[in-house]
Amino acid sequence: MRAAEEGHFDVVKYLLTTGIDRHATYRLLTGALENALTEAEQGGHKEIVELLKAHGCHAPVEGVDIPLWEPPPERMVNQMPEFQRYQAIVRYMEQRFGPADPNGMQELLPLMEGISVSINIIPPNELHPYLVLFTNGMSSLPMKVPAGQEAWQFAELVMHLPPDWIHPREANGDPQWLWPVQWLRKAAYMPHLNDTWLAPPDTIISNADPPEPLGPNTEQTCLLLVPRFANLNLPLETEDGRVINFWTVVPLYTAERDYELQHDMRALFERFMKNKVPMTVDIHRQSFVDSE
Repeated sequence: MRAAEEGHFDVVKYLLTTGIDRHATYRLLTGALENALTEAEQGGHKEIVELLKAHGCHAPVEGVDIPLWEPPPERMVNQMPEFQRYQAIVRYMEQRFGPADPNGMQELLPLMEGISVSINIIPPNELHPYLVLFTNGMSSLPMKVPAGQEAWQFAELVMHLPPDWIHPREANGDPQWLWPVQWLRKAAYMPHLNDTWLAPPDTIISNADPPEPLGPNTEQTCLLLVPRFANLNLPLETEDGRVINFWTVVPLYTAERDYELQHDMRALFERFMKNKVPMTVDIHRQSFVDSE
């Protein structure tokens, strides 16, 4: 399942020769059944999907394919507030950016207890001409905020990609198209793993020190996280009383990160506006520092 999820064709091909149970099925906390075929489909790995089907694999059928493992009933999220929150987040984002793909990109093995971050996708449409990625599950746990900042303890992340960006399910594991997905997950776990928080008016995350490129097709090295950008992503209050802030994520060049550190967020945005820098992933734009 992991090999199918991550697009390792040769590994899947080898394992199919070993007598492994190609129909091995597990139940997710959402209640859905998963096996290698559904993992490959969710990852957009078409060659692996065809390979598995050629070996007789099929999508799990409720009542027919008995899961090797399933969570105890009390942990099933479709009976818990977490599932209601998941659905509320999807509905909230759909109201702003259009219909989301039916299934988010789920994690097989979360990085820590109590949280599982999926990536939901909204294709370009008449309402919003960009490919939208957003996290769902980061707000399962509160961030460790200072006293008096409780309004900021729950967060989710949003990233806008160009309309011609390859859909993550069709990227066939290619890192030049999948690094935004990988970085959204990393950024979602970062405050929880480090007992910190996303502090307004902005937070910047650097890829290593000194910063390295975020992906193979960009020289941008950092992520700028901005909450409630242009009043587009106002907080969502869920039925269980949580106030979730949505942070827009924008890649930066190292020089732009340094400029913000030397000045402040307002100065950075003034330069962005002057140079018409979009709040989207744009791997072709120049650094505003280099362009002046």
